[in-house]
Amino acid sequence: MAAIYSAAYSSVAGVQGATPVQSPLLPPSALAAAASAELPALLVAEPQQLILLLPQLRTLAKSNIVIQVSTAAAEGDHAPVLALRGSGLSIVYSASDDEAKRNALVAARVAASGHGVVHFGEFDATKIDRGFDAKADVAFVKGQDVKASNGNGEKATTNGNGSAPTNGDATAAPSEIETLFRSAFAQQHASTSSFVGAESPKTLIVALGNVRALETSLPAETALVSLALYRPLSSSQIRSFAPSSVETIVVLEQVYKKSSKWAPLYLDVVSAFAEQDDDESTPKILSGTLGKITDASAAVKSIQGECRQHKLL
Repeated sequence: MAAIYSAAYSSVAGVQGATPVQSPLLPPSALAAAASAELPALLVAEPQQLILLLPQLRTLAKSNIVIQVSTAAAEGDHAPVLALRGSGLSIVYSASDDEAKRNALVAARVAASGHGVVHFGEFDATKIDRGFDAKADVAFVKGQDVKASNGNGEKATTNGNGSAPTNGDATAAPSEIETLFRSAFAQQHASTSSFVGAESPKTLIVALGNVRALETSLPAETALVSLALYRPLSSSQIRSFAPSSVETIVVLEQVYKKSSKWAPLYLDVVSAFAEQDDDESTPKILSGTLGKITDASAAVKSIQGECRQHKLL
């Protein structure tokens, strides 16, 4: 079992070093042990089992626990995980085993502070120990070599109820959890989101999924934002992804079995721009399903075709 976790439980077969459990529901004794431990606990579960966690969601959101979910066997369908977006749990995405090595540390660092995290994506669910350097990584998870800051070395402040203060124009400052994530990602030489493409694009692709193949095939006046952190994700942060030049936003996500007409990230983006001031222009927002990209040029042409169909290009 990886040294960055105090204990591991799994409802997935073949997870070495984890205590087998029949369902992802953990007994109160396990939750109590996780709360008292210096290092977080780990729960490995299958996507379709997440609905069983409903009775424990409030407890898990305030627990020292990482829930690790591989969507690789489910053909990359993120629907079961994104159904938890309003649960209070933080949600981190990894597109590969290499990204999972880094993001597992980030998730553990945040969980150790008492905020439950779901770490999901297309990686091998049976590999708890991905080759971490035990001494350095345990120190990182315990926060012994990094302090949550607001980006300038100062400790983040809150208004006393766990949320960050707001300024006079009602734009929310980063929450304590957002600040902690940003600091943790930065310590791992990564970011909560990435931006590639034109500096002043007319078309912006916002994606939650494996879109690395698109990065070298973007047409002119197009940019791509890829998310590693899905929750917390504020409306102001979503709006900040789009430069003022953006006329069209295409939201791509790996949601195949929708519980409603619209996919989760698309609804988040639409809601974010609905909250902006009336005198600010709102880009056209389209929703697309992200599948496995075998031909990046063909994928880009498909996106362009969808925009032309809506007379946006």
